[in-house]
Amino acid sequence: MEIREFLPDQKIDWLDLFNEQKYYSIHKNSTSHYFVGLYNNNVEAVCHVAEIQSHHYHSPKRGTYAGPQFKPGTTLEQKTSFLINIEEEIKKLKAEKISFTLPPVDYYTTETNDLIRVLKNIGYSIETSEEHYILKVDEVEMGKKMMRNNQKRLRKCLREGFQFVDVNGDTEQQNVYQIISENRKNKGYSLSLSAEQIHEMKNIFPQQIHFFKCTLNNIDVAASICLRVNKNVLYAFYWGDLPGFEQYSSISFLSNGIYNFCRQNNITILDAGTSSINNLPNEGLILFKKNLGFEPSAKHTYSKILS
Repeated sequence: MEIREFLPDQKIDWLDLFNEQKYYSIHKNSTSHYFVGLYNNNVEAVCHVAEIQSHHYHSPKRGTYAGPQFKPGTTLEQKTSFLINIEEEIKKLKAEKISFTLPPVDYYTTETNDLIRVLKNIGYSIETSEEHYILKVDEVEMGKKMMRNNQKRLRKCLREGFQFVDVNGDTEQQNVYQIISENRKNKGYSLSLSAEQIHEMKNIFPQQIHFFKCTLNNIDVAASICLRVNKNVLYAFYWGDLPGFEQYSSISFLSNGIYNFCRQNNITILDAGTSSINNLPNEGLILFKKNLGFEPSAKHTYSKILS
């Protein structure tokens, strides 16, 4: 497989959001590189990397995961050739280490499993692992997957007249961001992306960035920003509620609405993200997500020291 460094001028429909050329372009810096693998002049593979520490190149620079991604049907030999060529290219940049953070295991396709076989065959090993919390979307209502106390809280929200809203319009979407930002600020944290960056992503990916909120008596109570990372997965990138409604579990109601959105749009996985803060497991957050019905799914980073 021939390898080149350039950005394709057309959308590649088999790429996950974090590997798309437009997503890369938003977050790239002077050390970023976007490689494509060509076969008969068609793009068959993509991988972008950036230097995150001296002589250490990683994929992604920003995003939940990335790493090499291949068009369905590429052979193990093609995958191997592409990866070895990437290593040779970044060695020219004086790289001494390369690493890839792959998607959570519940996302895995045949192509991902084949990629892992190739990575292991050419000397990569798991360097770190963390857990995402995943909910399979099927014909079973989310309320039935929750722990009993959360089921009661969801029923209370329904009785009290909570409303789930799929938010459209720039001003309303900015309000969603502010709700989540205030929630994080109250807990002593900040959001990783600014309102302007989220707005830019929405303009570039209008069909893949979704804003949701729930209200009580027309008062905003909780909100979420979700990313449709591929046709099967919706990632709850940010969510949070406002103080003053502690007698309710508004996130239970909000997550139930997002789950129903997934069912209506043929999405099979709802990903609530990690339960770590500053790379350390947060037991309270883990319990919170488990009580909502989410289950852990390991996300591995594979690395290799380059000779």
